[in-house]
Amino acid sequence: PHTPLQKFLNADFAEKGGSAARFLENFTWTTEQQNEVALMIAEQKLSPEEAAAKWVKTNGPTWKKWLTKK
Repeated sequence: PHTPLQKFLNADFAEKGGSAARFLENFTWTTEQQNEVALMIAEQKLSPEEAAAKWVKTNGPTWKKWLTKK
């Protein structure tokens, strides 16, 4: 289904948001990655939290980049 994206990073927050803003600036998630988690929820009947934890466990190189300073 089509779900509109909500954007939380604006110029003011980018300047004053500290580590949270850096995280959002670094964050990238492909459609394939999003679908992987969505399928865990839909097909494996995992809760969103369980699916996220499972994805995080197997995708360290991806999410660890989100935590680094640019």
